[in-house]
Amino acid sequence: LFRAHAELTRTPAHLPAMPSKEGVASKTHRGSSFTKRNEERIFTLDGYLVSYCKIKADGSKGTKTGQFDLRQCKSMEKPAPGSADEGADIKLTMPSKKIAIAFKEDKDEWLKLMCSAVKADSVITSDELKACYNAEVFNTFIDQHAEQKGKTKTVYEKATTSAPPAAAAAPPPLSYTEPAAAPPAAPTPAPESAPVPEP
Repeated sequence: LFRAHAELTRTPAHLPAMPSKEGVASKTHRGSSFTKRNEERIFTLDGYLVSYCKIKADGSKGTKTGQFDLRQCKSMEKPAPGSADEGADIKLTMPSKKIAIAFKEDKDEWLKLMCSAVKADSVITSDELKACYNAEVFNTFIDQHAEQKGKTKTVYEKATTSAPPAAAAAPPPLSYTEPAAAPPAAPTPAPESAPVPEP
């Protein structure tokens, strides 16, 4: 069977490796639920475009059966246990279809690439998948595939990858010193009485 593998093509030194991957995964078939019917396909991720093909008897690629553009994805979620798509690693809602996918190998790498191709705060609905998002990979998609032809003209703005500035240190608390007590005042001498005149 075709073995999943990452295809990280080297690019100029100032850019990370190009987002590209290929491997076997199971997907829902023609709108059915994952638990009802799923079929294995060879998936190829090249930038924002993900295509899938049938698998020949020798494990090589057969007929291409579909493709989608991750920039068109309206939502990404992790199917809940007991749901119709239980067993899939990710479910994508596209403009004209929904597709649930379970990766045979390198699941974490696949999820990182797919989840990092979209704006996590507006597309990804599951906390588990939001944890797969990587801002540096998101920016790599933009650097190398912003003008990639597909079914959309969506162009994302780059994400901030630097840590936020540290908060200013709080000033030290004001200290209070009890003022020293004033020395007791000297007693005021009693006024001398006027002398009594002699008779």
